[in-house]
Amino acid sequence: MLMDSETRYCPVCRADWQASEIPAKSRQYYAPSATHYSRLISIETRSYDGVSYWQCPDCKATWDRWTSALTARQFHPSKGLT
Repeated sequence: MLMDSETRYCPVCRADWQASEIPAKSRQYYAPSATHYSRLISIETRSYDGVSYWQCPDCKATWDRWTSALTARQFHPSKGLT
């Protein structure tokens, strides 16, 4: 399964990542297909300017953005990626 910002359910815990609806007046600032915000956490690293990992906010499972491989690494706000 390709993990990206369009993925709606966690493949590990099946949590729904769809959040509240994006107000119609604000949709012009998002991708044309975007109708709802996402709860999916995007993680950037110092070695790349952009998303390197995705993380489920419920079970904390973390995936590599490029390979979609589940990784043992987890993001902790106070420690970064461990």
